[in-house]
Amino acid sequence: MGLINVFKIRYGIDKECVMDKVHSTMFSDEIIVDCAKTASGILEQVFFPDNEVDEYLYLMCCDCNNMVKGLFIVSQGGVASALPNVRGVLQRSLLCNAVNIIIARNNGNNKNEFTMEDKAFYDKLKQACETTGINIVDYMILHDRRYRSFNEEKI
Repeated sequence: MGLINVFKIRYGIDKECVMDKVHSTMFSDEIIVDCAKTASGILEQVFFPDNEVDEYLYLMCCDCNNMVKGLFIVSQGGVASALPNVRGVLQRSLLCNAVNIIIARNNGNNKNEFTMEDKAFYDKLKQACETTGINIVDYMILHDRRYRSFNEEKI
């Protein structure tokens, strides 16, 4: 049996960072992410991005064998953007002891296209991850039970 924990980050009384488990999702096997299709399936099953009007940025944290260790909502925005930040992604990745990460966002504006902001955020995050030893496995857009993947499209 595989168990994926979904966490929420908060700050405690002494401003220490605390990870609260929001819920867990049970899968029949341990989940190993071997492709973008598997990652999008997990994210859709846990977060239901098609039901969201607002845009969210999701983070999937994996160990060195690409076994999922945690899922996070990194940011929530309005209809057109989720205003991601590199620090939020790195903080959650390090707290989860991730070696590999997958970033995904749903698309509140009904377009299944990468934007200049996606590319700029990816480049900034990739540079930061290189200094911490974390690998970005993929950056994805989820929309209408479909996905687009930087990795598959060689972006």
